[in-house]
Amino acid sequence: MNKVEQYLLGLGNTKTSKAYKWYLVKYFNVIGKSPNDYIDENKDIKEYQEDVRTFMSFQKRNKIPPRTQVARLTAIRGLFERYDIELKSYFWKRIRKGIGRISTRTIDTIPNREEMRLIIDNSNIMYKAIFLICVSSGMRIGEVLQLKNEDIKERYRGDEKEPYIVEIFVRGETTKTGESRRTYITKEANRYLKEWKKNKEDYFKSFFKEGKNRVVIKKRDKAFDELIFPITYNPVQKAFVRAVEKAGLGERDGSTSQRRYRIHIHSLRKYFSTELNCKEVIIDALMGHTDNLQKAYKRYTQKKIEDFYLNGCYSLLIYEDGNVKKEIRELKDNSRESRIDIDVLQQKLIKKDEEKQEMEKRLIETEMDMEKRFNERLKVQGEYNQIINDIRRGKIKLPEYEKDLVEDWGSIVITATDEDWKYYSENGAEEAFETNTILERLRKKRRRK
Repeated sequence: MNKVEQYLLGLGNTKTSKAYKWYLVKYFNVIGKSPNDYIDENKDIKEYQEDVRTFMSFQKRNKIPPRTQVARLTAIRGLFERYDIELKSYFWKRIRKGIGRISTRTIDTIPNREEMRLIIDNSNIMYKAIFLICVSSGMRIGEVLQLKNEDIKERYRGDEKEPYIVEIFVRGETTKTGESRRTYITKEANRYLKEWKKNKEDYFKSFFKEGKNRVVIKKRDKAFDELIFPITYNPVQKAFVRAVEKAGLGERDGSTSQRRYRIHIHSLRKYFSTELNCKEVIIDALMGHTDNLQKAYKRYTQKKIEDFYLNGCYSLLIYEDGNVKKEIRELKDNSRESRIDIDVLQQKLIKKDEEKQEMEKRLIETEMDMEKRFNERLKVQGEYNQIINDIRRGKIKLPEYEKDLVEDWGSIVITATDEDWKYYSENGAEEAFETNTILERLRKKRRRK
C-alpha cells in the first residue's frame, strides 16, 4: 500500500474519501506521475509546487467550476500535510486566489409537462416506471432503486376498485439523511409500476443466460427478487440521457467544462418540487429535506400530509388531464359528504376553523422565531468580522496555519448559506468547517471576558 492509499484509508469509508480518491486520480493523471513513489521526503519542495501549478493551470484551461477546483485543491493539500510536506502558506494563498470567486455555474432547466412526457415516452417500461415514481413522489433515484414490494401500500376506500392513494415507505437505510419518511405516488405512476412488475421476469430473463456478463444488473439472488428495480444507478442515468437526446431536448450548458445537459436526471425531483400544488414545508418533507421533514411532522399528522398531497398531486400527472381528474374526485367527495349527517358536518367545520386558528398562531410564532434567528445570525456575523479585523491588525495572535485559514476562508464562512454548508460537506471542503470552528472559539472566548 503506497502513501496515497494510506492517506485515503485514514479518511475512512466516507463520501469525502471517495471524492478525494477521484480528485487525486485526476491530479496524478494530469501531472503524469505515479502515486506509488510520489511522496518522498528527499524530493525538492519546488517540484511539488510545480506539480500543483501544472494541475491548477489544467483546471483553468478546461473551465473547471471554482467549487470543484477548491475541493480538489483541498484534497491535494491534505495529502501533503499528512506527510509533513510543507508548502508555504503564501503559495497556497496565491493558488487559491487564482481560482477566483466561488459560484455555481451550471444552468439547470426544469422540463415542462410536454417535455417530461417526451422524455418518458422515449424510455422502456422499466425506466418509465422509475421516472414516473420520481416525478410523482420526489424520491431520489437511489431511493427508488432500493424499493421493495413491502414498501408500497395501496389504500382503498369502501368498495372502490382502485386505491384512492398509494403510499411509499422510504426506509432510513436507503435515504441520504438516514431518516425514514413516507411519500406518495399518483395512480398514473402506480399503473406503470404494476405493468413493470408483470414484465420484470421476462425483461431480465436474457440477462441471466450463461455467458452473459451484465455488470449493471444485480446478481440473481434473494436481493434481486426483493427489489422492484434490481439495477444500479449508472444504467438509469444513461437511460435518462438517451431519452433526453431522443426527445430532442439535448441542449448543453456551455459554461462548464463537461458541457452537461441542462436537463439532467435530478430534474425529475425538481419537477416534483415545482409542480406539486402544495405548501413548501409539505413538499420538502415528502422529498426528505431534513429541516422541513421535522417541521412538517410536528405541525401536521400523516393523514393531513396525505390530504395535502391528494389535493395537489393532479399537477404531477404526465399523461392524464389533471383538471378533469380533480373535478371527478371532488364530485365523488361531494357525493360522499352529502350522505353525512348535518350535525357531524357542522362539527367538522368547527374543527377546521379551530385548526385554521391554531395554524395561524403557529405561523406567527414561526415568523417570530425566524426573525429572532436572523437577528442572532447578523450579530454573530458582526462579531466574526470584528475578530477577523483584530487578527489582521495583530490584536489576536494565532498559529500561522489558523491565521491563513481565517484569511482565506473567513469572509466565505461569514456569508455562507445553509446551501453552501451542504455543498462544503458533500465536497469535503474541510477548511470551511475548520475556519468556522476557529472563529466560534474566539467568539466564545471574547464573550467570557
